[in-house]
Amino acid sequence: LALIIGGVLAFSIFIFGPSRLSNISIREDSAYGRIEAWYEGFQMLKNAPLFGVGYRMFTDYYPLTAHNSYILVAAEEGLIGLFIWIALIYTCFKGLYILTGRNNGLKPYVSGLEAGLVGFLSASFFLSRSYVTLLYILLALASAFAYTFLKKEEYFGGKEMRRAGILTIGILFILWISMRVSLRILG
Repeated sequence: LALIIGGVLAFSIFIFGPSRLSNISIREDSAYGRIEAWYEGFQMLKNAPLFGVGYRMFTDYYPLTAHNSYILVAAEEGLIGLFIWIALIYTCFKGLYILTGRNNGLKPYVSGLEAGLVGFLSASFFLSRSYVTLLYILLALASAFAYTFLKKEEYFGGKEMRRAGILTIGILFILWISMRVSLRILG
């Protein structure tokens, strides 16, 4: 839920933020190119929904990168890969969330990891950073904390996978709506 809300807020700032709008035309080529890349990513997902077009193959189908990590994973890895990617991120956040609520001296470390992940994932809405090592270092640290200090049942199970599936669908829906609204605004 936090990722969805964060994505909507980040998108709103991107589209309606005052700092850039006072300096540029709303029809700026780079903004349109970014939204066009999102559209092409959705077309790739539509044509290869389960497994995508293949790892690092986005630019074989469109000359620019997706400029959105979520769309990049969806296009290249398909719905299955996107679900796995979102589930990995979600379960790490779930473990960190549980650890934050406990009085065990870990709160500063856990809060730092949460902030790092939120920052990275927010930037990922505007950049193709799906396969950058930093994300996986943060996820590995979060997983290590959860594995060391929690029981597996607390943060990983069937209920959590259903939530990750719902989150995956929600993220795709928000991205699709964002793309459609942007295309309408940019003409």
